[in-house]
Amino acid sequence: MLKKLQDEMRQNSLEKIKENNKRIDELELQLINATNEKDELKKRLADEKEKLLAQNAINKLKIEEENLALGSIKNTDIGIMIQKKKRSETKEYLTKEERKQMEDTFDLFMPSFKEKLWSVYDITNRELNVCMLIKLGCKPADMACLLGCTPSAISKIRIRLYKKFFNKPGSAEDWDRFILSL
Repeated sequence: MLKKLQDEMRQNSLEKIKENNKRIDELELQLINATNEKDELKKRLADEKEKLLAQNAINKLKIEEENLALGSIKNTDIGIMIQKKKRSETKEYLTKEERKQMEDTFDLFMPSFKEKLWSVYDITNRELNVCMLIKLGCKPADMACLLGCTPSAISKIRIRLYKKFFNKPGSAEDWDRFILSL
């Protein structure tokens, strides 16, 4: 009887060892799979990080390019004339030829500026002039003087453009931020 009990206990222990070994094999396989998945995830995350770093580098270059283009525009004849007219006591308007020269200068140094605007909405010449003056850092009062209208007309144009572009109400300052981001 004791021998039989010992044999049963030994048999139970052997079965338990066999079950445990089977479970150990399963766990080792899961560990291998988990390690492989972890390595795969690490690789995907590293690849994504590299792409984001490359995008950041490209975006920094675009910002530098835009700053150079904007600086170049400000240093052209028309850019200098706009600055003079802004500071003038006589509040001189931009002539039709000067507005055309400003547009041509933008086309030369920032060719995508007008395209980006027109790709969304067919803006008028007056609206384009307001956008270019915003990009050049002009204040609404200066824009009004340069374009021969009131500051409230300039504000209304900016608000109207924001609504047309984004299909929701916004402030004149919201529009300015958008234009400065182009």
